[in-house]
Amino acid sequence: MKPRLYDEKVLKSLYDSGYEGRENLLSKLESEKTMNVPDDRTQEEKDKNIDMIEFALNGGVRNTRKDILEDIKAGLPDDIDKGE
Repeated sequence: MKPRLYDEKVLKSLYDSGYEGRENLLSKLESEKTMNVPDDRTQEEKDKNIDMIEFALNGGVRNTRKDILEDIKAGLPDDIDKGE
């Protein structure tokens, strides 16, 4: 069973763990977006989970970094992985 709401610290640690963690976040995001709302969660909880995962994927900022997201999808290192 999926958690009702993801923990922000867990999502941040996944983002900070590098490529595999961010791939895991992308997988969680896709799962949240494509699944129907189960009986034990509300649409608001699902929307909040999507928002929290997207926030984590953006490195904890509200402005979308499409360049980094595309690098992750393409398997390319982003600025954090390069040490910049």
